[in-house]
Amino acid sequence: MKLDKKKIAEELGISEDMYNELLQDFTSQAETVLPQLQAAVEAKDFQQIMERGHFIKGSTGNLRIGELYAIAKEIESGAKEGKDLKMIKMHVESFKRGFEELKKLI
Repeated sequence: MKLDKKKIAEELGISEDMYNELLQDFTSQAETVLPQLQAAVEAKDFQQIMERGHFIKGSTGNLRIGELYAIAKEIESGAKEGKDLKMIKMHVESFKRGFEELKKLI
């Protein structure tokens, strides 16, 4: 995963330090949301999957983390459309792997 923090901060019109703070906030919140998302998948609760997916989609989109945004979008839309849980689980696992990569970049 590539993350050009300087370029993204410039696009957002904020300092790189501020962008790093926003990334820290997101990772902290995601540490809570991801287990909730996993539990919702296990419970086959499409509403909760959609809500948690929407949160991570919005956050990753706002932070311009395109790779994770695309996966989160699939999670949210998959839940909204009531798609196969196997596919949603695959996307959740992909998101978790990408999230671990992101944490190494911060």
